[in-house]
Amino acid sequence: MSRTSLFVCLFLLPAAIALATAPSGTRPVSVSELPIDGATLGVAAVDTTLLVGSWRSGAPVNGQFQSPGVAPAWNGWAAVDLSDPGGNHWVVSTRTAVNGVYSAWCGDPDIPSCGPGDPEGGYGNDWYDMVYWQAPVADPALPCTVRVQALVNLDSEEAYDYGMIQVVTTDGLNNIWYDSGDRTALPVDATFVFEPSHYLGDDADQVRVHFTFMSDGAASDEDCLYAQASAGAMNFDDVVITLSNGTGYSHDFEDGTWGAFVPVPRDGTGSFGKIWTDLDDLDECHENSSPQVAFIDDGVVVPGTGGTRCLDWCYGPGGFVVNHTGGVSYEEESRLHSVVVSPPLTLPPGSDDILLAYDTYRHDGFAWVCGAPSCLPNLLPWEGIRSVATGDPADLEYAEWIGPDYVYLAEPGTYRVSRQLGHKLVPGATHVQVALGVRDYSPIGWHDNAGENSSPAPYVDNVRIVASPRPGPVMTTLPRQLARDGFPSQGHVDLVNLGSNSVRFDMIDGDIGTGTLVPNDSLLVRIEPRDGATVSGTPRLHYRLFRNEIFDPHRTAGMPDLGSADLVIQAGASWTVDLPDEGFLFPGDVLHYYFDAMDDLAGDIRTSFLPADTTGFSGDTWHGMHSPGYDPAFTVRALPSAYADAGNPGTYRVPQVLLWHDSGTDDDWDEWRGAIHQAFGAILGQHYDIYDAKTTHPDARALGSTVTTAHLGVYGQVFYAGGLEDTSLEADLPLVESWLQLGGKDLFLTGHRVADDLEATFTAWSGTSVAGTDLRLLVGGQMAPRTETIAANPVLATVNNWLAFGECPDMAPASAVTTTGGGSSLVQYLDPLGNLDVYPYTALVLNVDAATGSRVITLPWDFAHVHTDPLENYKSDATQAARVRMLADILSYFGVASMKWIATDVPLAGTFAVSPRPNPFNPSTTISYAVERPGHLLLRIFDLRGALVATLVDVRVEQSGQATWLGRDNSGAHVASGVYFYEARMHGDVRRGKLALLK
Repeated sequence: MSRTSLFVCLFLLPAAIALATAPSGTRPVSVSELPIDGATLGVAAVDTTLLVGSWRSGAPVNGQFQSPGVAPAWNGWAAVDLSDPGGNHWVVSTRTAVNGVYSAWCGDPDIPSCGPGDPEGGYGNDWYDMVYWQAPVADPALPCTVRVQALVNLDSEEAYDYGMIQVVTTDGLNNIWYDSGDRTALPVDATFVFEPSHYLGDDADQVRVHFTFMSDGAASDEDCLYAQASAGAMNFDDVVITLSNGTGYSHDFEDGTWGAFVPVPRDGTGSFGKIWTDLDDLDECHENSSPQVAFIDDGVVVPGTGGTRCLDWCYGPGGFVVNHTGGVSYEEESRLHSVVVSPPLTLPPGSDDILLAYDTYRHDGFAWVCGAPSCLPNLLPWEGIRSVATGDPADLEYAEWIGPDYVYLAEPGTYRVSRQLGHKLVPGATHVQVALGVRDYSPIGWHDNAGENSSPAPYVDNVRIVASPRPGPVMTTLPRQLARDGFPSQGHVDLVNLGSNSVRFDMIDGDIGTGTLVPNDSLLVRIEPRDGATVSGTPRLHYRLFRNEIFDPHRTAGMPDLGSADLVIQAGASWTVDLPDEGFLFPGDVLHYYFDAMDDLAGDIRTSFLPADTTGFSGDTWHGMHSPGYDPAFTVRALPSAYADAGNPGTYRVPQVLLWHDSGTDDDWDEWRGAIHQAFGAILGQHYDIYDAKTTHPDARALGSTVTTAHLGVYGQVFYAGGLEDTSLEADLPLVESWLQLGGKDLFLTGHRVADDLEATFTAWSGTSVAGTDLRLLVGGQMAPRTETIAANPVLATVNNWLAFGECPDMAPASAVTTTGGGSSLVQYLDPLGNLDVYPYTALVLNVDAATGSRVITLPWDFAHVHTDPLENYKSDATQAARVRMLADILSYFGVASMKWIATDVPLAGTFAVSPRPNPFNPSTTISYAVERPGHLLLRIFDLRGALVATLVDVRVEQSGQATWLGRDNSGAHVASGVYFYEARMHGDVRRGKLALLK
């Protein structure tokens, strides 16, 4: 999938997201698989009631779309068309007039104020409103140039909500002007040439011009997430339309009428929901032959469309796919919004939270501009919920659907999706419905019509809905709204004047969408109390600072190592908080932090934490590589990790190596940490540093937005770890290139998409060229091709063969890379029979720059997918994994071979570990245990006095596992809130830790 189809910059409202255990045949969809951020949630578990489940679950409503056998059955669900929005928000008004008294205004005067400085009225989410002007040309046989001039006011979310001028032709809708943000009396002058074949109408002689406003699913006056005070989305005035072949038109609205303009409500596109059996898909790791709901336009389920045939993805039944041409709508601009709706569900008394989980096969795409036949036209999965508090389920018909907080993208595959939706219920809700389906998030014509395409996806199956009481306020944030790792704010590292090296405490997010990133100063958290409750007291950020002692004489902020800071309400449910930017954080410091908040419902005060599990807050900072440490999203590293030079008193050193973690996920970190520990014998903060991007948002991940060449120049080696998705290295190429130009630098680039991201300007450094974006198609269909090291290469000495593992459970197609310029191949792929010299592609490339002496090694795979080849002819100790030996060889080549070498397996064997999740908890926590070999395990719970409370495990276990404590003692009685201890004993080893039960 191209970067274009993965680029998303809309619908970023923080949401309460919880991951559910995936049934066999699916994998959880998590933020690590998405090119946009998922939200981090702080809540605890509570008692639940199953409303929708499988036949064997005992739920009152079935969510499998089949009978107890295998026959398709709706089981009370219904297919619905939600594409008819009804109404139009355009009016002729005096509000925020552009020039004079009246203008055309798009807004809703009844939207309440979001706070001081914000007037009544504004605009909402998911708007798509049009006003058009249409007229005949003088001679239909001749072209006509249409020129549109106007003055425009805009007050909409930058880069997300757009005002547009469009023309309609027989080929579809064409944008001739669009803009967003805060604009006043903006002069617009746009032209379009109608060819004779473009004219509309029965006589094929009409030209048509639209003034349109479109908003995404979040951040408007409606939800008070739009940062500015807004009194409406868009105004236009003083319109002059000139035709080169016909009579034009002008209007200034001062008569208080529309004149020749017409506001247009749109009609529906059709209800395409149908239960299908034996649907095919592109997921090579999972199959589902049972009945599933899909929204495929076969020309039968919605008569009159003629069906929508495939272009590239022809695995739909009969070659049919999801409709992308407006369905049966009269208005060509109408966007597909087809769903299946659950029957009305009755909420048990006291339940004000909903967990929605379901299996879905997805094949998503998004493109701002798309002219290639392989592009998808923004057809994405959609989920919604509506509720009433009247006690009458019939009233749901009139309730408003509330859509998703995010648009999620994923590679083609089968996923288990899970969402917490309690924040979308009306207060005191008695009945609820959910909807699942597909929506076209762009009007037809947003991109080149020649590129229109779609797939049969999405499919939906195995729906589960659980109701429960909310445990307290829901706290949510985006990873990019948390604190970033940082370097000294002065732009360089000064190891002589230590006090000049303050590191700012800043939010990652900033001016995203403009190509640059200026971090914001304060962190952002949404706090939403239970229905009817209010935030109690002051929410706080709690931090634990692990100080680099060499900077202690220069700390002027007056902050203790263990402290807190009050959150300040910004608007609506948004709260902000900051810590000092000067005299507080210094190179080598590590900061852990979490948030807590309370709400009060008629004296019932409850507390929530973000993150929900604070295990490790006061302890491990990842210096002990194989400990899980604290949540990296809530960990700040001040870089570089300066330390005293023991051999030269009064002087200081920094680590030689920087591990740059740019994937924004933790999926590959265990492999990296294990390998660098074993191959390097390294101590974090002394031999190497970590810079963690923490987010999957491509703009926010740019290291070069805040890091200078002088900062990066303190490191001799940089190991870049990209992920399975778009690597985002493109934005950092200038920084990386300037660092290499310092001379004598060594760069190790890894990641499935990293070669794609090396633009032509960087090929001279990398020595790589991309010959294809899916290697599998070019090496005989191999998903895990074997490799062989090229003889007498200067880098790899101890690894002869390895597997480029791209197989299940998560397909990982890498790029097919060849060498160019001075690049030399170090490793080649073998054919399915193990033959050499069959393919021209390389699995590892070395390039040495003659002018600077800097060296670049490129691995066009994620490092975690380097697997040991069971057929390898080992050159060295066979107990070391292939990736460990590869990393050791690269380190040795880079001149970092003086560290202690450790020869053990990956992952480490012989480890006895215990980990509770969540902690704090209510009402249960799961204690996972990892055992080195079979034996007797004793796992018990004690109170603060040391008295035995409960025995969870007292048997021989054969392998690692887990036990759940329900907050009860050995007699079955509920225990009181408070702090308890767990103790695990096995083979003479003891592991202990704290547990906090909150009620």
